[in-house]
Amino acid sequence: IGFKPSDRARRSPPPRTAAGPATNFPTGLAMAIRGALGDVLALLALAAGASAVSHALSAASSLKQQGYTWEQEKNVFENIRLKVGKVFTIDDQTAIRSWSRAPVKYTTAPDELLNTLEDFKKQYAWPGGPKVDVVFQKFEKYDCPVWIAGGFVRDHFAGQPYHDVDIAVMCDEQRLRTIFEAIGEPNLGLPHFIFDEGRFEGFPLTQFTVKYMPEFSASMLFLSVAHGQVVDPMGCGIEDAKAKRLRPAIHENYQSAHNWCEWMKGSWRGLEEETIGDRERRYDKMRKRKWQPFNDKFEKFMALGPKGMRDKCDDNRIISMGVHPAVAAHNARLARRRRLLASGVGIVGIVVLVMGVVIGRGIGDL
Repeated sequence: IGFKPSDRARRSPPPRTAAGPATNFPTGLAMAIRGALGDVLALLALAAGASAVSHALSAASSLKQQGYTWEQEKNVFENIRLKVGKVFTIDDQTAIRSWSRAPVKYTTAPDELLNTLEDFKKQYAWPGGPKVDVVFQKFEKYDCPVWIAGGFVRDHFAGQPYHDVDIAVMCDEQRLRTIFEAIGEPNLGLPHFIFDEGRFEGFPLTQFTVKYMPEFSASMLFLSVAHGQVVDPMGCGIEDAKAKRLRPAIHENYQSAHNWCEWMKGSWRGLEEETIGDRERRYDKMRKRKWQPFNDKFEKFMALGPKGMRDKCDDNRIISMGVHPAVAAHNARLARRRRLLASGVGIVGIVVLVMGVVIGRGIGDL
């Protein structure tokens, strides 16, 4: 219906009384009730929202504190890809398979081992730096799982005192630098970082992508700090540590002089001739600590010394690690025959050359 200006004059306001404006009591009550209900609903909604936010924050906090589950840590470790040179392989061969070709063993860490680690974390500090437990807290805060590597775990099972603590971490370089800054050590090197002249040092777990890096089976033991689990990649590391046995980190079916040659030249950088001396020094160091070779053949091989090893390994340069001993021996024989043939051809060539010179001079004299 239309509304014209002339209609406004004919409309008059409702009559007022001394008590104030006229009010429809039932309508006012309904409005008051609706307003009160609205306030109540608003308060309830606000409370529900606050509860939801609180729950979300609590869940996020709980998730952050939980970090990696044990299954996630295992999955990361077992799926590290093998790297050849600077290139990761694209086949199904993981680093673990290339090391030992044996199933990894996981066991719950003994309380004594965990207590020793806690004592180290709480008591040890280096000049100008925080205590070790602060470092571990930072790694946990930034969701970077830490595994104790090598000698600390090995020496516990061998019943010997540890000399240092090495850690392997499951996070990338960018996160590591953030952690280093948080603990006041922004200039630590990568991938190998040293906190205090080797007393406490570490590296990313991806360093184990290099095929020839693993040393002895007992030296390959790890301890998951967050979950208290011992990781035995070779499957025999704990038993070898208890018996103080020096076994190259090679599967038992591939323990031969050929593969020991490749193992002796192995390092985290790959195959390098100068590493033979490094491995021999490590071997000698462990022998002084009353460790023994795992069998007589390995003992005789190590007794050759760097020069003897280089001579013995000369035939195996073109062969990769992981060859069956019988195949390695056959290939070594072929290599020797090729070398003898080449030297024979060389000798014949020299004889022919000398004869040519002699004949030439004789003809010249005529």
